[in-house]
Amino acid sequence: MSDRLFTAIEERVAKVQEYVLSPRYVNLFSPEDIREAVTCYFESGGKRLRPAVMLFCCGAVGGDEEKAISAAAAVEIFHTWTLVHDDIIDRDATRRGSPTVHERFAKKPSTLARYSTPVMRSTTVFQLRS
Repeated sequence: MSDRLFTAIEERVAKVQEYVLSPRYVNLFSPEDIREAVTCYFESGGKRLRPAVMLFCCGAVGGDEEKAISAAAAVEIFHTWTLVHDDIIDRDATRRGSPTVHERFAKKPSTLARYSTPVMRSTTVFQLRS
């Protein structure tokens, strides 16, 4: 039973990861420093249980999980933004063994000043257009 559960979680996590890191989504962010700031935590791993649980819930009530991938991605993107905020407030230097966003992009203050607006806007608007 547990192997099936972990496999099911991994499958859903992979779909969300693929969605978020797809050129169609990532290329919405520019300049390059914004793009890197938005994606660096996704590329460094993590459990990604929130989007998997959201997709399980969708399927449990008879919904189409494929159609819910964008919503699951939005949940994970928002959560990732809260991690960035938490790292800034706590002045953490690393997350998951890598430099935090604010440490990595400290020499580019425009990145941090502009980070939250594109993330929040794209999370909401990206799928409304699709």
